[in-house]
Amino acid sequence: MDINATAVEVVDTTESTRSGLARAEGLWLNDCGLILQAESTLFRVSGDLLARQSPVFRDLFCPPPPPDADMTNGAVDVTVFLKALIYYDFFEPYPAPTTHSVLLGVLRLSHKYEVKALRKRALGHISAFHPTTLSEYEALASGGKFPHWYEELHKSGDFSTVVTLAREVCIDWILPVAFSRVCEFTPIEVIITGEMELPDKISVMDACRTLEAHRNGVTGRELSVDKKARHKPMPSMAPPNIEEETDHRRESFAGLVRYAKILH
Repeated sequence: MDINATAVEVVDTTESTRSGLARAEGLWLNDCGLILQAESTLFRVSGDLLARQSPVFRDLFCPPPPPDADMTNGAVDVTVFLKALIYYDFFEPYPAPTTHSVLLGVLRLSHKYEVKALRKRALGHISAFHPTTLSEYEALASGGKFPHWYEELHKSGDFSTVVTLAREVCIDWILPVAFSRVCEFTPIEVIITGEMELPDKISVMDACRTLEAHRNGVTGRELSVDKKARHKPMPSMAPPNIEEETDHRRESFAGLVRYAKILH
């Protein structure tokens, strides 16, 4: 269901057109009357429940929609979003564990459909690991325990999805650390082929080159001449020697804040 749409598309519910479609596990509720389709997945849920949780759904359901409706969101995002709405223990507040796909899907759709309580819960998870002050950043870097969803991103090596999400759901305060992790962990090939918009890719690559040059003691003039500088992922968020690198982190963090403001 597209919030920018002027009408809800009707899904043909005849058996002949349902070939290849599958009912979402745990989200086909026989006593509910609203059937949604996202890609090849079908959901049967309560329209009243959605309307009570979301002003966007409430507006879409006035006048009442047809009993079957098509959602333009991906099936994975819709699945985790609806489960988070219906089953409280599916997506509990921080510090309860969650996964990368669940966190991003819930945050994306709770923002889109203005489900404030669910959005706040998702922000609690992501904000805890995107500090906005130097002291919080250092504390996390020097011994913070990272959650499962962060470890998933670390293994994949692609932190650009967090930058894309921050743009999409208007959480600019996480951008300094999000950019930092892209520069430290994401290979340049992934940055180029990833989901970020082209202006962000160019700016982030320049930020990575600048921060790497700063680590290597390259001056601004040398950096402007050396066009062949290349970013290499670092093995961990924390510098090898915490005490000796305090000034470096302070300058880098301040620089990332400036980059985030410029890129906004």
